[in-house]
Amino acid sequence: FNLEYKISKDGKIRTRDYNESNDYNDVNTNNIKYTQGVGLFYTEEFDSFSEFFGNLFNRKKKEDTNEE
Repeated sequence: FNLEYKISKDGKIRTRDYNESNDYNDVNTNNIKYTQGVGLFYTEEFDSFSEFFGNLFNRKKKEDTNEE
């Protein structure tokens, strides 16, 4: 199964939980039937590369000016 859950209302912060079955292999003596995992991720959308790089490098400057 795969479960994806929105943590924030806008969907930028999400978690993903999964349990997947592995293929059975007679050669592999460490045969594990399932793989499980949990992930947390953040997404952001940009309309252009200049907007992406502008936000990436100017974010620190904006945070510094807000602290003063």
